[in-house]
Amino acid sequence: MTAREKLSAALETVGSYLCIGIDLHARYVGGRSAQSLTEWLEPILEVGRSRCVAFKINLAFIEALGVEGWSMLERLVQLIPDDRLLIFDGKRGDIGSTAEAYAAAAFERFGADAVTVNPYMGRDAIEPFTAYADKLTFALALTSNNGARDLQLVTCDGALIYERVIESLLAMPGCDRLGFVVGATLPEHLAQVRRRIGRDCPLLIPGIGSQGGDIEAVRTANAGGLAVINVSRGILDAYMDGGLESLRNAVEQYYRLLALP
Repeated sequence: MTAREKLSAALETVGSYLCIGIDLHARYVGGRSAQSLTEWLEPILEVGRSRCVAFKINLAFIEALGVEGWSMLERLVQLIPDDRLLIFDGKRGDIGSTAEAYAAAAFERFGADAVTVNPYMGRDAIEPFTAYADKLTFALALTSNNGARDLQLVTCDGALIYERVIESLLAMPGCDRLGFVVGATLPEHLAQVRRRIGRDCPLLIPGIGSQGGDIEAVRTANAGGLAVINVSRGILDAYMDGGLESLRNAVEQYYRLLALP
């Protein structure tokens, strides 16, 4: 089963776009050892397994923990159900040989189903990822941070740069293994992207909750297309502040809010 097929099957089974993001900000780490932190995360994976279609692990916070972080990542990968999409969020983007190593680490060494990549070094930085026929590669198109306007929303020869990025990548070999990252904070652009790429090209949509993305606007803009909508702090904060019961409530709340149309 390819990653795209796994995502489609999970959406049908779960009935929600919910993706749970594991972003281990310092607030959550709090001096815990990697072992203790893994044990703290286990209930999130257990509660989320029947209510989400994907888990997205932010690699920056794993790397910040050093050797113990990589050991923890191995354990987390083992705990994530095989029928849920595992996304490594590292936003990799480098020359071909380095990209090959990044791709091998994610897909071969750790067994991720999907990764995020930065396309601004061009196609040759993306091709080592899309060379894996059974995996998904989410290329940054339009991100949810304020700085997205610095480059992504600049007009170049009559089109926005992020639109040119999408057009370029859709023309490359292996584009059927591509998806795009489009933030929830600009739903009018999200709608335009969905119309351009069609319903079957997957989107990874961050920015719900603490970043201000409006759920209903995002659902409307996505128009029932193949997607995962990520929630990180909205769930982790609830768990941190209120324990297991608050975690269950938060997951259930987002599961229902992000239900398929």
